[in-house]
Amino acid sequence: MIDGRGRARITDFGLAALSEETRASEGFAGTPEYMAPEQFDGKNASEKSDIYALGLIIYEVFTEKRVFEGSISEIAAQKHSGKPPDLTVLRVIDPSVARIVLRCLDRDPGLRPASARAVIAALPGGDPLAAAIAAGETPSPEMVAAAGKADELRPSVAWTYLVVVIAAVLLAAFVSGKTYRNVPLEKSPDVLADRAAAIIARVGYPERPADTASWFSWDDLQRRHRTFHRAQSARKPKWGETLHTPGAPEITFWYRRSPSNMLAMNASQEVDGSDPPESVPGMVSVNLDSDGRLLQLRAVPPQLQQSKSPSLDPNWSVLFSEAGLDAGRFTPTAPKWTPPFGSDRRAAWDGFDPNRGNVPIHVEAAADHGKPVWFQVLGTWTQTAFHEEDPLPALMYILGILGGLIFAQRNVRLGRGDRQGATRIATWMFFLQMLYWVFRADHVPVLNGEFEHAVIATGSALFFAAFTWVLYMALEPYVRRLWPQAIISWSRLVAGRVRDPLVGRDIMIGCVTGALLTLLDETAFFISGFQGLDGPTQTVLEGLRGTRQIAWLFFGALTDSLLLVFVAVFLLIILRVLFGGCAFAAAAIGSLALTTTSVLIAIADYPVGLSLGLAVAFFALFVLVLTRVGILAIFTALVTHLVLLNFPMTLDFSSWYAGRSVFGLGLIATIALYGFYISLAGKPLFAVEMLEE
Repeated sequence: MIDGRGRARITDFGLAALSEETRASEGFAGTPEYMAPEQFDGKNASEKSDIYALGLIIYEVFTEKRVFEGSISEIAAQKHSGKPPDLTVLRVIDPSVARIVLRCLDRDPGLRPASARAVIAALPGGDPLAAAIAAGETPSPEMVAAAGKADELRPSVAWTYLVVVIAAVLLAAFVSGKTYRNVPLEKSPDVLADRAAAIIARVGYPERPADTASWFSWDDLQRRHRTFHRAQSARKPKWGETLHTPGAPEITFWYRRSPSNMLAMNASQEVDGSDPPESVPGMVSVNLDSDGRLLQLRAVPPQLQQSKSPSLDPNWSVLFSEAGLDAGRFTPTAPKWTPPFGSDRRAAWDGFDPNRGNVPIHVEAAADHGKPVWFQVLGTWTQTAFHEEDPLPALMYILGILGGLIFAQRNVRLGRGDRQGATRIATWMFFLQMLYWVFRADHVPVLNGEFEHAVIATGSALFFAAFTWVLYMALEPYVRRLWPQAIISWSRLVAGRVRDPLVGRDIMIGCVTGALLTLLDETAFFISGFQGLDGPTQTVLEGLRGTRQIAWLFFGALTDSLLLVFVAVFLLIILRVLFGGCAFAAAAIGSLALTTTSVLIAIADYPVGLSLGLAVAFFALFVLVLTRVGILAIFTALVTHLVLLNFPMTLDFSSWYAGRSVFGLGLIATIALYGFYISLAGKPLFAVEMLEE
């Protein structure tokens, strides 16, 4: 109709009724040409009946022809048995229009689009991704990658992200450096290695070795000892009190040497205290505290003794001197511990260690033909050696493989899996694992040994690549269906669009998140460390060794972050199944509430409460970014976090590990600057209005 101002008005003179008010016994009313098949059967009208009518109207708009014409009985028969002709046959029309119209006209109401919004989204100019989701379909990887806008950042926003990254990283490095200064690490690995070599030569083993290895170690038994005695103390630790507890050297330095090449056969192919076994005569191991004092000496005696002269007692005072102890102040006692090697002389002493607060210690030693083969300073924290196997990692891999195979097979059968993307990710995993092996393993100049190492490493890399492919095929389609917005930038990156502005934006957000996560983690560690609750992790100590270890830590951070993303996505899918879409908001809100409560408790009571609050804030930030920004952002956040957490970080450039810290900070700066640059999509670094101001 045309109103008084000449404008067209669309009016409806049909009948409207609530579905619960319509009964089959009451017959039906309406315009037969636009009624759905179920209405002719006397069933209740529903929203799906309106969707059917909408499809008829769209069909008529594009073809200038009604779909069904004739008497009521003829129209009913056509709607129950006939199928409308394809729109593309009648006129050149966008195939997407033809598809959505035919879906609206499906005889089964359950197969029609869920809402008019879904129909609008599927029409030209609409959002095909939203249409697919509304229709209950799994959008293709190409559709997901094409969704959304260019999403380049405004220069002011990009600069804000970059400034936050720099500030958070520097603050985290400052806190981390404070923690290191509370644990004595004054001597570098090179200095301690020279010290160990000098001790070995002085006690009677001057031979030049064919191979050496060294590393820092954090002893959990010593940490438990420190924590126990702190807990038993009636005095609360003061803020700023050193982590170093008298009597228990938390961080020690190991040095091994051998007259032949040492070929380790453990999973990491790194030489450690027991791999390769101490079975070659002439092998010597030395354990020093961080100040270079001797804690333990182990030397493999020769299998065949050439000398027939009677064995003599070695000069034990030399070993006491290297341990920083006065042998004259120790009382001989009966040996209690069994030496690790064959010997013809054993000795033991009890006394006090003046270097560690005069705590009581026990010293054991053994010698063979006048040369010491074992010397060890034992404290109340020392226990007999044992190895307890942790079955959890293997169990997780087994469950992951079995569950992944089931869902991956289903997705492949239904044609929903992204095989191309899974293959690319698996290929990345293979090469990252090989680089990880190149930089982590202790290589030897022996062809047979290196070939055996390479075969094992290649098999391991192929396993992780296959494992990644299966998990990706199992989980990615569900993310693409349930949260397609969270995977847009990831899909673009996997498709090779490495300079896409949205990729840069999410990398920037990931760097910000990772820096903040690290700041939370370092702050919690800093606080709890003063209470004697924790200490540097073994991976941090690996980063103190040298450039090669720094490289494998970075490649390990990439592979670990990818696997952690899989775990996080799996848990979110479980939450979605159990609680529905509101589970994410509930998790974030609950975490923030618990964080606030913990902080309030901490202000009034004990710093451990603050540590708990920071941990909950860590979880809340992680969940928020994963659910609101996406997978690429959280992957970048995890890489940033693991690099900053596992690399030695400090702003004290006079420390011997400052170079390693600069290397780690440089890696994060490179990632952040790359995201910053491509997120601008070629825009000037400074907005025009900023320059005019």
